[in-house]
Amino acid sequence: MRIAADHAPAGYPASVRTGLTLLAAGWAGAMLGVSFLAAPAKFTVAALTLPVALEVGRATFHLFHGVELGLLAAMALLAALPGGRAAILPVLGLCLLVLAQQLGLTPAMDARIAAIAAGEAVPPSRHHLAYVALELGKLALALWTALSMQRDLQRDCRHLSGGGRDGGTR
Repeated sequence: MRIAADHAPAGYPASVRTGLTLLAAGWAGAMLGVSFLAAPAKFTVAALTLPVALEVGRATFHLFHGVELGLLAAMALLAALPGGRAAILPVLGLCLLVLAQQLGLTPAMDARIAAIAAGEAVPPSRHHLAYVALELGKLALALWTALSMQRDLQRDCRHLSGGGRDGGTR
């Protein structure tokens, strides 16, 4: 079902932008908590062996990947609606980064974790560095999407109130 911009109910584009803002900001917050706080923190626990810490990380990120796919699907749906079209490119970028992680890096990292857990010696790998780089890219895109949708919402509010930069108090 497509809703033409000129046939959209009043407030419809603002609702779409609000949804995109909340989803993108929530995703960014979750990434900060999972990828940049919880993941490194587990390696500071002396009682947690490396194989166990890696297994905990694997389980955490497999679960988080499912959450990310849900957020991505919701954002893609909203981006296709009037009011969300400015988010199409960042949402496509997020999709590419998520696919690169989940299809390109996660299987190789899972195999490496299994080898370490089995006590095998594994050669150095750049998979983790690539994964972190993709996480930073996703974080930047999610924050950019949230901020740009928020900016558009503020612009719409000024426009609807008949004001300019001063919020309508001329």
